[in-house]
Amino acid sequence: MSMPLASKALGRDDETYLIQVAIKLGLVETHFALYSSVDVIELNHLQIGIKLRLTEVDSLYAATYQDAEGVKRQLIITVEAKKRRQRILPEQIVRQVKAAFNAALVDLVVPMASAKWGHLRRGVAPIRGKGTNLSRRLSSQSKFFTSSSHP
Repeated sequence: MSMPLASKALGRDDETYLIQVAIKLGLVETHFALYSSVDVIELNHLQIGIKLRLTEVDSLYAATYQDAEGVKRQLIITVEAKKRRQRILPEQIVRQVKAAFNAALVDLVVPMASAKWGHLRRGVAPIRGKGTNLSRRLSSQSKFFTSSSHP
């Protein structure tokens, strides 16, 4: 994946720019197409910089997926962007998941994070977690949040 040279040369080091890069390169779409266990049928970017009552979501996607029984369901993907040397805070991710469930009738929320690593390199990864245990063991869990298990 690559970006136009002008975009690289004029790029900034803030969250909004990182999200714009992720959207332009289709990083979230690529993740769900190649690596996710969620059978996504349709995926759409909705908005950048959503301010909710108790949190802010850097980028929000909506998707339709097919569950194990073949039923089409709705999911929200929240994306948190961090500049170099900024930590991804588990409490912030939990607030985003709660806010997504409160804002929309969905069956699943998949939180993701995008961070700058080195010069002009970015990555996007799903944050896996299981409800109440998320803040202690964010990276070692193996389930996404469902409407019945969200914190």
